[in-house]
Amino acid sequence: MSFRNIAPSNIRFPDELKEQIDRSCKENRRSMNSEVIFAVESHYADKEKYRSLKNFSTGDLLEELIRRLGAEGLTIQPAKEKEEPPDSA
Repeated sequence: MSFRNIAPSNIRFPDELKEQIDRSCKENRRSMNSEVIFAVESHYADKEKYRSLKNFSTGDLLEELIRRLGAEGLTIQPAKEKEEPPDSA
């Protein structure tokens, strides 16, 4: 993609968001412009990819959830089954 053919846009970012973008720029070795374009393109690509959940099986969705939680250091534990109260007949 050539940025020369793209009209400039002025966007104001809240300070916290700008700091996050600045950190991402350094981590990914991209300019501010490239990082913002990457983030926006990724957002829309993900949105399109998951637009129709009916294309995914429940198992696939659960595997993806577990993978994403694992990437954040979180795990899913099965729920304990509730014990039935004794009959009071």
